Parts: sequence; C-alpha cells; structure tokens
Amino acid sequence: MNLELNNIQMSEQKPSKIEIQDIVTPKLGIGDTSIVFQRHGVYSRDRGAENAGSITPESAEAMRLHDLKFFKEVLDQPDVYVLFTSSDTQYAEKGYRSLETAQVAQDAAVEAMLDADIDPTQRIINFNPEYKTATHEPTDQAIRPIYGVREPQIFHPDDKAYLTHLGETYGYADEENKAGLSPRAWGMHEMDAVPEERKKTGAEGQNDLIDRTESSLAILERYARIWHVNNPGKRLVIWTASHYDTINPLAKKVDGTLRNPDGTLTDAYQSVDYGGGVIINVPAESEKEKTLQRRDGEKTIQLGKSAVGNGLTKLNRPNY
Repeated sequence: MNLELNNIQMSEQKPSKIEIQDIVTPKLGIGDTSIVFQRHGVYSRDRGAENAGSITPESAEAMRLHDLKFFKEVLDQPDVYVLFTSSDTQYAEKGYRSLETAQVAQDAAVEAMLDADIDPTQRIINFNPEYKTATHEPTDQAIRPIYGVREPQIFHPDDKAYLTHLGETYGYADEENKAGLSPRAWGMHEMDAVPEERKKTGAEGQNDLIDRTESSLAILERYARIWHVNNPGKRLVIWTASHYDTINPLAKKVDGTLRNPDGTLTDAYQSVDYGGGVIINVPAESEKEKTLQRRDGEKTIQLGKSAVGNGLTKLNRPNY
C-alpha cells in the first residue's frame, strides 16, 4: 500500500461489529502484500451431530458470494498471487470450521481466476509446484495450517475447572444447563480477570494468545518479504482463516481500547461477526507503516517481533 502516515485516518465512529464487509478489496502496489484475517463462518455447535464443527451451507454461500466479488476485484490488478492459510482447530474431533472457511475462499479464487482466463495452478501458491507449501494432511486440503492462529488453548479437559469458575462467577450462556460462557464471563477471560484460577489449570492467558497471534502474523510478513525478493514485480494476498479471539484484540489494539494506561487488559468489547475480518496491509517498503484496514479506513499496526521462528507455525519457506 502506497500510503503516507499522515493520510492514514479512521472514522471517529468505530463499527459496532467487524463484519464480512470489512474484508475490503485492497489496492496493491508492486511488492505489496495484504493479509486477509478472517473469522470462520457459522458452524454446528451440536457435538453429537455428524456435521459438528462444520460451517453451515447458508454461511458458506454467503461467504462465497463475498469472496468471489473480492477476488474478481483484486484480480483486476496485475500479477496478483494468493496463499491460503488457516487455523487447524478441530471441533468435537469432527469439523474444521476455519479450514472450511479458507476452502470457501480458495474455491472462490479459482472461480474468479478461471472467469478471468488466469491459470489458478500458477497464481495460487498452494497449487503451484514451484513453491513449497504443505497441505493439511488430515483432510488433504491445499491450505497451509498455521498453528499460531488456533482458537484459545483453554478447552483442554484439564482446563474445565477454570471454565467452570468463569461460568459460576460471571454467568453461563445457558444457565439452565450450565453450558457455554456468558458475554460477561468471556469478557472476564479476555481481560484475564482471574489469573490465579487460570494458572491453576495451565490454561492459556489472553496475553499469551495475543503474543502468538502477532508473532504468527509477523512470520507471514517475513514470508511475504522473502517471497517478493524472489518474485519481483508482483502483488501478494495471504488469506488466513482464524477465530474471533485472535482478530478481536488486533482491532482493539489499533483503536486504543485493548489496554489500560498501566498495561493491563481492559474489558472493552469488540464484536467480530462470523465470516467477518480485517485486512492487514504490508507495504513493499519495509520502513513504511503496516496498517489494519476496515471499510471505515486504516490505522497503523505493529506486529509481533519476539517469536518469529519457523517452529511456531512450521510455515515452510518457499522452494525457489
């Protein structure tokens, strides 16, 4: 993105919810990268159902229509390449809601490319034999799993006591059946209000989640810069399907609502709709500011620098 810092502005009125319309079509210059960071679609929460953890047909179709429009518009710009990545979180040992969301986007990209007489096996890095990007082996999908953008690591059976404490203290989503967490209970988790209870089980804290999310995005930025060095004159889109919990703090950070003056986490709420997301723009010139873009505008964003080793995501470097 060829933007000067003093031109980066955001509406004073923040959107009440990050929606799919916030995944806007970026204007890519030569050497620029845009990371689409998207929450998965609506999925079946019935753990006993055959389709548990899988996105619903209605949600998939709504996302497909948006994604097809996105790729038709972005492909109007020359030499655009796309890499598809995703959280590999599995629900109830059944569906992979984020991977399925990324698959919808990948299928839309294929359709848009074929309509534009572009060969998808060349422009989609996951398909192109000139690059080294592993598939998701359990489902044999040509989508690169990113471990660092998984859902919060608080749902292990050993963490039940922590979740029970949140529900009993701050409310359940379903009080009658003592199931799920109320918005207030989730808010308390997001501000790490009871670290003593959390640490008893070893459940992941919000600061840990923020660190690994930002570090994962920093790895994608590094990947993009290496890719551009070896593929000059091109433009890159990295589509990453993830979760509410990873997108939410990024938006709050750029809006200045993530932390109190003393550095502690606030209880500010930023809603992220199913299928909603943001764009993270990485300009070709490394000295220029990266931005988080929504339909209302852009703000500068800093990504993690502390843990950018390949061990976090196992994202292989491209095989040039």
